Amino acid sequence: MPVEAPYAEAGGPITSDYLFQQVAEAQEAEEPMAEPVGTIVVKPTASEPMGSEISEISGPGWVKLWNTRTGEEVKVNRWLLKDAIQKKHDDPVYPAFMGKLLFSTKFVANKVRGKYTCYLYGGVDKCVACGKSHKPHSDYVLYQAWGMRPCIAAHLPSPFDVRSHMEKRHKREWAAIKEHQQEEQRKADQDRQDRMLEILVSRANLTSADAKKIINKKKLSSRADVSAERNE
Repeated sequence: MPVEAPYAEAGGPITSDYLFQQVAEAQEAEEPMAEPVGTIVVKPTASEPMGSEISEISGPGWVKLWNTRTGEEVKVNRWLLKDAIQKKHDDPVYPAFMGKLLFSTKFVANKVRGKYTCYLYGGVDKCVACGKSHKPHSDYVLYQAWGMRPCIAAHLPSPFDVRSHMEKRHKREWAAIKEHQQEEQRKADQDRQDRMLEILVSRANLTSADAKKIINKKKLSSRADVSAERNE
């Protein structure tokens, strides 16, 4: 492979030598939506006993290309091959691929698509990446009401990638979402504490002050346990 090939695939300039080599290395593919050679198109009859069948398929031919991000195989007419080879990734949802070549003439293994979505994902009837329908994020309606713009990231590999995506692509929105989550957690903790207080006062015949002391001691004990686990 010429020296400039990896450079071109990484986003560098595409030379005429590189383009010529890619066209020469492209693998032949069956013509889509065409009947194979030997297919009978006119059945034999008494007036025409020989009938008629397809003896050859003419045209520039078709070749296989593979998406360098997903590994998806596509078929391209040879007349359009040079243009296809020069296309580059331009989806900001996948910054690691931005500017790199969209297709390769060599086989690319299928990538496993992630199942996690961006917090701002609004759902689709048919995903352009996998062809399936996707539901919006569980809190999408709330975030939309806050005026946050939707995102199309639907196949993030892990929860860590979701957080990283939010921190890099939606920094302000992520700060607001985390603040909301913390407030919701604070309310949940307060509700749980209030219920414990009611139980202690009603069942243990304790005063509210004594019940609060017991609850506070449990909080301190829980925090100490968490701190000890982190230090181990």
